[in-house]
Amino acid sequence: LRVHRAAVHRAAAVLASSAHGPARAEVLQRLRHECDALWAAGRQQCGALSCTGRSCGLPHNHQRDLSKPHAGSMTWLRTDAAGSAQVSAPDPFHPHSANDWLGLAAAAAKK
Repeated sequence: LRVHRAAVHRAAAVLASSAHGPARAEVLQRLRHECDALWAAGRQQCGALSCTGRSCGLPHNHQRDLSKPHAGSMTWLRTDAAGSAQVSAPDPFHPHSANDWLGLAAAAAKK
């Protein structure tokens, strides 16, 4: 919902900056209505936030399939304190997975 509201606000600002005339308010209202209708018709994004505050990029109903965990677009390079082990890891959506980089590093070392 946060992402949708921000996108609608940006679209309305662009239109408002270039639209002039007596129909301006009506056109802005129609733009907001059309955006909300498209969003409600299945363009909703999952509302889950990662531990770093980024949104899940999957569709709204992806949690019905329990095999699909939340997924963001950010990837982190995690390193141990000595700098000897590094592993690329997805943006964590649960504190347990955020702290489990050692398991990821061990799995990467076996490859």
